[in-house]
Amino acid sequence: MINNQTSNSPSAAPKKRPKGPIRWGAVVPVTIFVLLFIIYAHFFMDGNLRRALQWGMTSAMGVEVNVAELETSFFHAHLRIAGIDITDSEKPTQNSLSVGEIRFGMLWDALLRAKIVVNEAVIDKIEFGKPRPAPGWVKPPEPPPPPSTGPSVVDKVKGEALQTVQAEYNDNVFGDLASVLGGAGTQVQVDKLQESLESKKMAKDLEARIQVKQKEWADLLKSLPKEQEFQALGDRMKAVKTKDFKSPQELQDSLQKLDAIFKEADSKIKSVQSASQDLDGDLKKIDTDVKLLQAQIQTDVKNLETHFKIPHIDAKALTFALLHKQLGSYFTKVKTYRALAEKYIPPNILKKGSKDPDPAMQPRPRAKGVSYEFGRPNSYPLFWVKRTAISSQAGFSPYSGTIKGEILDLTSNQVLINKPTVANVAGDFPAMGINGFSSTLSVDNRREDSLVEFAAAVKSYALEGRDLVANDDVKIAFKKAIAAF
Repeated sequence: MINNQTSNSPSAAPKKRPKGPIRWGAVVPVTIFVLLFIIYAHFFMDGNLRRALQWGMTSAMGVEVNVAELETSFFHAHLRIAGIDITDSEKPTQNSLSVGEIRFGMLWDALLRAKIVVNEAVIDKIEFGKPRPAPGWVKPPEPPPPPSTGPSVVDKVKGEALQTVQAEYNDNVFGDLASVLGGAGTQVQVDKLQESLESKKMAKDLEARIQVKQKEWADLLKSLPKEQEFQALGDRMKAVKTKDFKSPQELQDSLQKLDAIFKEADSKIKSVQSASQDLDGDLKKIDTDVKLLQAQIQTDVKNLETHFKIPHIDAKALTFALLHKQLGSYFTKVKTYRALAEKYIPPNILKKGSKDPDPAMQPRPRAKGVSYEFGRPNSYPLFWVKRTAISSQAGFSPYSGTIKGEILDLTSNQVLINKPTVANVAGDFPAMGINGFSSTLSVDNRREDSLVEFAAAVKSYALEGRDLVANDDVKIAFKKAIAAF
C-alpha cells in the first residue's frame, strides 16, 4: 500500500532520453541554409557574377564591357564566360576586342586549402574591330584641373605618347620631315636648327663681352697719361738746377723737385704698365674664347653633316618618320593601358625606379598593415594558372583570325613555383590584311629587379592610302602599301 502511493506521487522526476550522435535541433536550420544557397547558386549567382564582372571591367577600363554568358559549376569547380565585348574608346560603334569564350576548371585539392589553381584555361574565338549593335559607353574626359595643380597623369601620358616619335627622331632629318608633314613650315625647321647651334650662342656671348671690354678699354685709355704729360715732366726736369749751387738750401730744393718729378713719372708709368697687363690678359682671354668658338663651329658642322645624313633607310625609320601622326594614336593607347596596369600591378614590375605616381590615379589605400603569404617551395600559391591556351580560327567571322598561343604560369607568387610567366601568341588575320603576327612576353619577378622582355613582329600588313604632304606646292600620297613591323 505504501509502495503504490509512492509510485503515484506527483513529485516523481521524469526520465531523460539519452542524446544520439545527430543534433536534430541544428539539422533544420542547416538544411534550410543549404537549400537556399543551392537555389541562389542555381538561379541567381551566375547572373549576379556576370553583372559584377561587367561593372568591374567597365569601371577599371573606362569603356563599356559586355559579358553575354557566365556559367559556374560548384561540383566540378568549373567557370565559363562567353561573349566578352570591349568597346573601342576611339570608335564606340565597334569593339576593340571580342572574345568568344573563356573556360577553366579549378582543382578541389587547392580550393580546400583556400587557393585557386587552374591546370588549363582556354580562350577561344578572338575578334578585333567587330561592330556593336549599339554604340558602347565611353568614360567622358575628366574636367581640367585648376591651374595651380597642373596637368593630370592621364594628360601627361597622352601628351608623352603623342610626342614619342618626334622625340625619338629629333636628331636627324627624319625628325624635320615628320615635323613638316605634321603641319610645321620649313622656315620653322630652319629656325629650329639655327637655335640648336651651340656656336651661334657662343658667338653671341663673345660679341657681347667684346663690346663691354671695348667700352672699358676706351674709358681706360682716356684715363691714361698723355704724351704731353710726359713731355711736361721732361721740361720740368730740365728746368731743375743741377750744378753751381751757391748754398746747401739750393741743393736741397733741387733734390726735392727731382724727387717729386720722379714719383709722378713712376706713378704714370705704373698706371700704363697695369693697363698694358690688363689689356694683355683680356686679349689672351678673347683669343682662347675665339679658339673655343672655332672648335665648336667644327663640332656643329659635323653635327649638321650627321643631321642631314641618312645612314640607313629601313622600314622602321621610314615608318616612324613618315607616318608618325598615324602611329601616334596607337602609342597613346599603349601608354594609356600601361598607366592603367600600373595602378594595380606589383610595385617591382614596370614601375621599378620610377617616380611616385599621382595619388589621384591610385586605388583607395588600404588600412596600415603587412600581408604575409606562407608556403613552402613547390606548394600551391594563392593564385596559379598553369597554362592558358589561346586559339581562334579564321572564317567564322570577318573580324576573326587564325590565332594560336599559350600563357604559362600566371601566378601571384613566382618565387614559390620558381617559374617566370611566359606568353607566346602568333597568327594571321586575312580579312584585315595582317599576316605573320607573332609576339613573345616574359615576366620574371623572382628577383628584386624584375625582368620584363617583350618582342613582336608582323611579316606584312596592308596600309590604306593616305596623303603624306598636301599643299599648294607639292602633294605626296599613296593609294595602297604593304608594310612590315
